[in-house]
Amino acid sequence: MLRNYIVIAIRNLFRNKLFSIINILGLAIGMAASLLITEFIVSELSYDNFHVNHDRIFRVIIQEEKDGQVDYSDFITAAVSPSIVSEFPEAISMCRFSNPQAAYFAYHNKNYYENRVTYADSAIFSIFSFDLLAGDPESCLTEPYSVVITDEMSKKIFGDSNPVGEVLRFNDETQLKITGVVARPPENSSIDFDALISFSSLYEMPGIYLDWNGGWNYESFILLAKESSPSDMQGRFEAFMEKHINYIYREAGFILSLNLQPLEEVHLYSGRDYGLEGQGRLVNLFVFSSIAIFILMIACFNFMNLSTARSVQRAKEVGIRKVVGAYRRTIIQQFLLESVLVSLVALLGSLVLVELVQPVFNDLIGVDLRLFRQSALTIILVFFAMMVFTGVLAGSYPAFFMSKFQIIRVIKGNFIQRTGKPVLRNILVVAQFTISAFLISSTLIIQDQIRYLQDKQLGFEPESVFVIPLTTDKAKDGFEILKARINSIPEVISCGASTGIPGQGVTSNGYLPEGIKDPIMIHVIEADDDYLDVMKIPLVMGEGFSKESGLDSVNIIINECLMKRLGWDEPVGKTIRRGIIMKVIGVVQDFHFAPLSQDIEPLLLTQRPWDGFDNLSVKIQAGRGPETMDKIQAEWEKLFPDQSFEYFGMEEYVREAYQDVSGLRSLFIYFAILAIIVACMGLLGLASYSTGQKSKEVGIRKVFGAENNEIIFRLLRDFLKWVVIANFIALPMAWWAMDTWLQNFAYRVNISIIVFLFTLLITTGLSILTIIFQAMQLARTNPADILKDE
Repeated sequence: MLRNYIVIAIRNLFRNKLFSIINILGLAIGMAASLLITEFIVSELSYDNFHVNHDRIFRVIIQEEKDGQVDYSDFITAAVSPSIVSEFPEAISMCRFSNPQAAYFAYHNKNYYENRVTYADSAIFSIFSFDLLAGDPESCLTEPYSVVITDEMSKKIFGDSNPVGEVLRFNDETQLKITGVVARPPENSSIDFDALISFSSLYEMPGIYLDWNGGWNYESFILLAKESSPSDMQGRFEAFMEKHINYIYREAGFILSLNLQPLEEVHLYSGRDYGLEGQGRLVNLFVFSSIAIFILMIACFNFMNLSTARSVQRAKEVGIRKVVGAYRRTIIQQFLLESVLVSLVALLGSLVLVELVQPVFNDLIGVDLRLFRQSALTIILVFFAMMVFTGVLAGSYPAFFMSKFQIIRVIKGNFIQRTGKPVLRNILVVAQFTISAFLISSTLIIQDQIRYLQDKQLGFEPESVFVIPLTTDKAKDGFEILKARINSIPEVISCGASTGIPGQGVTSNGYLPEGIKDPIMIHVIEADDDYLDVMKIPLVMGEGFSKESGLDSVNIIINECLMKRLGWDEPVGKTIRRGIIMKVIGVVQDFHFAPLSQDIEPLLLTQRPWDGFDNLSVKIQAGRGPETMDKIQAEWEKLFPDQSFEYFGMEEYVREAYQDVSGLRSLFIYFAILAIIVACMGLLGLASYSTGQKSKEVGIRKVFGAENNEIIFRLLRDFLKWVVIANFIALPMAWWAMDTWLQNFAYRVNISIIVFLFTLLITTGLSILTIIFQAMQLARTNPADILKDE
C-alpha cells in the first residue's frame, strides 16, 4: 500500500511539473534562507559555552560617574581583580588580559609577526577551558618572561618540533621562554590570542603602573565559587571601592563603581547594553531571528497555498477513487503522504542550496560556518520535523475536506463551497506581504544608513595613506631616520608619526584645563609635526607644531569639540596641565578619531609619546601605492634587517571598520529579495486557487459580454486591496524597528517617507504582474470550455 501511495505521488509530481517545481523550489528557498540564518544564530549563542565553568566566570566592568555623566569601560586597573579575590570569599580565582597588541618574535635571526599578543595570568587554564597541548597548566605562565604560543604559531616557527624550552626574542627587547603550546581558541571564543606572555612579566618591567591608580589597560575575569551570588557581591562593592579608590576620586568629583558581567554575555552584550561603546550584537541577533521566522512563514504559506490550488485540479480523481471503492481513510493517507513527500524533497533541495551559497554567506558575516558538522545536526533534525509538520498541515485541506464530499458533487467539480468570504486566503495574503513589505523597507533604510556612513566626511583623508607599525624599540628609536629616507622617495608626498590611528579610538587621560576646578577626561593622540599634513586634518585656529623645535613637550593642539566643551572663544595661549603645564598653540577641525557609532569627543594632540610613536603614516601619490611600499620596504630592511616589514592601507582599514554593518545590509537585501520572490509564488498559488473557484463565474460573465480587461480588473481588485492593507500594517512596524536600530549610531539618517512609498510601489507592482499572469490565462479561455460540463 505504501509503495502504491509513493508511486502515485511521484506520478502526480511529474504530471503537474510547473506546480511541482514552484512548490518545491519556493519551500526549498525559504528553508535554505532560514537554515543559513539559524546557523548564524546558533553560532552567536554558542560563544564561550565551551568553557566548563562558563556559568561561573564574570568580567569586571568599571563605571565612572561625574556630574550625572556616566562612562563605562571593560578595561580596568591591574589591582582591582586581585583585590576582589583577596577580600571576597566567593571569588576563588582571577585572570587579567592586557589589550592585545601586534608584536615581533625572533628565532634564529628570523622574525615572525603576530597580531594578537597579550599578557595573561597563570590562572587562565584553571578558569578557562582552552586546550593546552603541551606544558603544565598550573605553572606554564607563573614565571616572568615565559610565553605560551598557539599551535598555529608553533607550526609556523618550529614546524613539527616541540617548541617547549626554546627561547624567542620579543620585539627585539626581551627573551621569552616557551613553556607551553595551546590550541588556537575556537571561533566561538570572545577571547582570542596568538601568544600569551606571563602577566608576572609586567611586574618586572620599569614604568608599568599596576596599582589602583595605574592605567585602565587590563580586561579582568573572576571565577566565582559554586552556588555564590554575584548580586550579593555587587551589593558590597560600594564599600570596597570607597576603601581602595573612591576616597581619592571623590575629591575630584568622580565616583567609580564595579559591575559583574557574565561571560556568556560578553559577546552578545558587548555594546551599550552594559554601557560599553559599540553597537552590540544582541539587536542584530534579534533582527536575524525575525528574518528567519518571516521567510520560513512565507515559504510555508506558499506551500500550503499551492497545495490547495492543486487540490482543485484533483477533484474528479477523488470522485473516481470513491466510485471504485476507496475509503476516506485511504484518500487522506494518500494526500498527506504526497504533501509530506514534497516537503521532504524541498528539505533536501534546501540542503543543496545551503552548501552552494554557504561560502558567500560566510564572507558576508565574517564567520566560517558549516551546516554538515556535529553541532549543526540538531538544526537539520529540527527542520526535518518542521517539514513533516508543514507537509501534514499543507495536505490536510485536500485530505480532510475533499475526501468527505459527496461523490456526485466531486465528479462534477462542484465541491468548492461558494458561500461566505475566503477569510483564510485573505489572511495569508496580508501576512505574506506584511512580512515582505517590512523586509523591503527595512533594507532600504539600512542601505541609506550604510551609504551615509561610508560617504560621511571623516575630517581626515585616508586615501593613499599607508600605515607602518613601529612595534620594536629599535624601530621606535630609529623612526626619524626611516622617515627621512621615506621622504626622499619621489612618490612620497609626506610622512608623519603618531600613536593612535583615526577611526580606531584612542586613549584618554585626566587633564586639568585652565579655569576648570576638577580634572576632565580628554582623548589624546601623540603626533609629530607632519602628521596633520599626512592626514589632511586642517587647522581652524592658531598654528601647528614647529619643525624647527623637534619634538615639542610643552605645546599642544586641541580639537573644536574640546574648545566648545571648555567654553573657550580664544583658546590659543590657554594652558592645560597634566604633570607639566602645556600651552594651546592651535585648534584642529573636528575629525572622527573613533568609530562613527560614537560622537566626536574632546581631543588634544601632543608630541610627548609615553613609549615612542607606534605608527608611521605615509601619504603616497595616487595609484603608486604598491610600488612605493616596495621601495619603503627596501629602506626598512637596510635599517632594520632583522625585523619583518608590515603595513596596511588606511582606506581598507576604514572600510573594514564598517564590515559588520555592510554585511548586515547585503544580507538584508538578499533576504528581502528572497522573501518577495517566495511571496509572489504564494500569490500565484492563491491566484490559481481563486481563479479555479471563479472559473464558471468568469465563463458566465463572458457569455453576457464581459470584456477581458473587466474580468482581469475584477480579479486584480480582489487581491490588490489586501496587498495595500499589508503595507499599511508593515510600514509603521518597519519605521519603529529601524528607528530603534538607528539609535545605535551617533550619526544617522532621517527616515524618509520616500522609502515607504517605494516599498508600496514594489510590492503592489510585483503583485499586479503576478496576478495579471494568472488572470489573463483565465480571461482568454473560451467560455464554452468552461461551461460545457454544466
